[in-house]
Amino acid sequence: MTKTTSVSYLVLLAYFSFVIISSVLVGVLPPLVNRPLCKSNESKISISKRSIESKKIDICPELTDFEIGIILPWDSYRLPKNVIPLNYEIELKIPSLNSKVYNGKSEITVQISESLDTFVIHKKLMNVNITELRDSKGELLEISCAGDYDKYDYYIFKTRDYISPDSSPLTLKYTFEAHLDKYESGLFNFNFGIDKTKSMIVSKFEPIDARKAFPCFDEPNLKATYSISLYHPNNTIALSNGIENSEIDSTGMIKTVFEITPKLPSYLISLSIFDEDDIVPRYSRSSTGRSIRLWSRKELADAGYADDPLVMAVDILNRLESLFEDIIDALPRQIDILASPLYPVDSIAHYGLAIFKENKILFKLNSISESERQQIALLIAKQFSEFWFGGYVTFEWWNELWQQEALADYFKYRLVDEVYPEWKIYDQFITEELIRVLVDDAFPSSHPVIKNINTPFEIEEYFDSVERSKTAAIFRMMEEETSKETFLNAIKSYLEANSWGTGNSLLFFSQLGRIGPWRATDFTDRWFKQSNYPLLKLNKVVSPNGTVWLNIEQSRFINTNSSVFAGDTIYPSPYNWTWYVPLNCVFGNGSDLFNQKFYISSQKQIEMIGDGTKDYEYFHCDIKFSGYYSLNYEHANWMALTDLLHNGNYEQVLSPNDRSNLIHNLFMNAFTKRLTYFDLSETLIFLLRERDYLPWKTLNFHLNEMLSLLEYKKPFYQVATYFDYFLRNIENEVNLWETSGNHVEELFKQTVLEIACQLQDFDCLDKTTYLWDTYKPYKVDPLFNNTMPAFMKRLVYNYHLQNAYTVDDWELVYTEYRTIEDLSEKEKFLESLSYTRLSWFLEIYLQRLEDDLINFFDKIKFLSRNNLGREYAWNFIRANYDSIVEEYGVDDPRLGQMLIDVSSTFETESLNYELLEFIVSLENGASINARYRALEKVSTNLDWLNKRSKEIIEAFGGPKKYILPK
Repeated sequence: MTKTTSVSYLVLLAYFSFVIISSVLVGVLPPLVNRPLCKSNESKISISKRSIESKKIDICPELTDFEIGIILPWDSYRLPKNVIPLNYEIELKIPSLNSKVYNGKSEITVQISESLDTFVIHKKLMNVNITELRDSKGELLEISCAGDYDKYDYYIFKTRDYISPDSSPLTLKYTFEAHLDKYESGLFNFNFGIDKTKSMIVSKFEPIDARKAFPCFDEPNLKATYSISLYHPNNTIALSNGIENSEIDSTGMIKTVFEITPKLPSYLISLSIFDEDDIVPRYSRSSTGRSIRLWSRKELADAGYADDPLVMAVDILNRLESLFEDIIDALPRQIDILASPLYPVDSIAHYGLAIFKENKILFKLNSISESERQQIALLIAKQFSEFWFGGYVTFEWWNELWQQEALADYFKYRLVDEVYPEWKIYDQFITEELIRVLVDDAFPSSHPVIKNINTPFEIEEYFDSVERSKTAAIFRMMEEETSKETFLNAIKSYLEANSWGTGNSLLFFSQLGRIGPWRATDFTDRWFKQSNYPLLKLNKVVSPNGTVWLNIEQSRFINTNSSVFAGDTIYPSPYNWTWYVPLNCVFGNGSDLFNQKFYISSQKQIEMIGDGTKDYEYFHCDIKFSGYYSLNYEHANWMALTDLLHNGNYEQVLSPNDRSNLIHNLFMNAFTKRLTYFDLSETLIFLLRERDYLPWKTLNFHLNEMLSLLEYKKPFYQVATYFDYFLRNIENEVNLWETSGNHVEELFKQTVLEIACQLQDFDCLDKTTYLWDTYKPYKVDPLFNNTMPAFMKRLVYNYHLQNAYTVDDWELVYTEYRTIEDLSEKEKFLESLSYTRLSWFLEIYLQRLEDDLINFFDKIKFLSRNNLGREYAWNFIRANYDSIVEEYGVDDPRLGQMLIDVSSTFETESLNYELLEFIVSLENGASINARYRALEKVSTNLDWLNKRSKEIIEAFGGPKKYILPK
């Protein structure tokens, strides 16, 4: 079938039925979205080969003339296993911060494990020449031919004779010339500052972009030591992975030599060069005397934006040094933290040089909200943890990326909880990660933690919430079943056994021993190799002889059965959708409680409650919300829990974590029709009394998901009216607009106000305009020293501009956005500009900021949240997609996330058709799963709105008994 025929066929089907559309997605869409990638991007990189001085070497004929049926040793995404790098000596010459190209030399010492005559190394977007090959005795070995194999980013050379392993270690010498200004990956430069006249160079090698900076063996298990020398312009500073030593060479350039690194994977090497007057350091030391330098723009450092984060970083590092005092050698002697004005991800913890996007680390205590402050602390904790999980011990291949990302993600909550115990951050894992990934992982197209990964596109898109948050949630469940100490000791044993090598996950799991009755390795197999997660349906049964039992049914939880991916289409289950589940339950009669733990191994299981002689009024499970699964009770038990929440002293029976669990499961079961919205609205009346943060934050998340689809639709008014009564009750007791010295209390206030304003509560909107007028900046201030309480800023900016139909205020914020130096405030202004309901301003928003590449993806994300703005964003993406790909590269995973962002609230058949038509027109790239997810989300939206809108109107709009017993 040709492309034209396929597209026309799908377009025709789209007009008839979304069910039919779904049915052809697997058969037709994958071939279309997986078409071979054209090489136009690489061909546009122009580098003069004449600038590389080397002996002319013939091109290997195997690289240009292929014989059918002949398997070439390099015809694979994986490097041959017979060459192991030991050490790199890399020399780069950067003529200026605005250079387009740079030259380099590389000397690599390798060990070979078998006789060979072919050497394969990674390189991309650069010209490479092999100049010399010597054996262990220094003898020169003759090279017969060489050349590029761009299909897999390889440079290949062959020797005249086979080389024996006895001749190693060998020394390979290369010269190369690479590009410095492409795709925000590899080694790249950019301009910054209000007038964009300042420049700097940074690197972003994770996951597979070190090959863009220098020839290397760019796979995580091929660890080696690195000696790096940089030649860079006078009056500039260079940073890399170790302590530096700089001097002026004979040409007037600075030569900076860095101490040799320990064994590291190529993706953790990092480089940066900047003007000494633009980026300046702040200094401190850890409790063990390690030097810590935080580098940031001078104007921000002078204004105090680097001082508080440096204190926070030292506090977190001190605790890490204490926890890992037996394996302290994982830490570099010097740690540099670079706050970069532009970076394609929030942060990467390269060994010794952690690079952060500027607005993700710089702050002043008196101008940042508590929610922003804890996010920065968590990010620092995660990056510092990766000195152990990633650098000290590295995973073998990308399908075990969780050994770095998930371990660090889990550990950051434990770490910050010990540094700032008053924040109660470990419990906030529920609202910051758990409920979010439970929603993401409920889509039928979701993937297992461990899956086959081969291509660069598959590697790029593996950095997602399933790989990170889901695995961290499983670790949290395992820790709850073992103990905090047991889990930490297992981590330490895993690190010590694999020091400066590659990780063996089986060793880690074996250190845990058993999870309940199961071996840890068997337990994790069930959770890591199956997509989605279990739904446990629980009901209490009394047998004829009076024995009381708990009946348990286990099945795969997915949020829709209409998707073609609902079966075993993409990732078949090796265990027939059966998990090993530790289930902790509490049974109660009033405040008389009985706790019992069950271990679920089959799809149907019945367990005696206690000794079977006592019945209970109610029960609830997944105590402390520590599990990674969904629960649904029999209707009678839901009603009993509702009565408990309405009439009893529920705080004594249900912790805030447990109440969050109930709210989450109510929404998930109502969405999937296992419960009705009448059940949900009846139970949630207990929120009249609720004053804890976690339940309200859980409600905020699910309500936001719901309201994003209901805006401008009939059910919105009933839902808003229903919750408005609860909000008024809180406002009568708590001054929500007053600052508080209590971290969790401020989070509670901010969350309730976010709900109120989103529901268009008149008092909330009126207050935002009053505060806007009070704190309105009448004079442009580059640092915007606004005295408005920090937790109110985003609310005030967003909702005032949403409901104020004045040109002057929008223009004022736009002016502030263009001139302000503080990128944290800049991001708030960028978001608020997208909130306007004046359609011509939304068009201006795109037109005026079209050249603002630093905030491009944020701009699309913010605009897509506005029901009116998403049309402008969607039309812009379709009209300019080729230019966007040219700017960022087809392998940038942000392209896929952009598609999800803009389409997440699509809810009409015409938009669904437009999305389908657009997706089938795309080339391959690092967003295949994102395209599936976008289509799946839109079809789910349509199904939900069509079938549930009437029920929602009746459930939330009907008479309610809002008075609860005291």
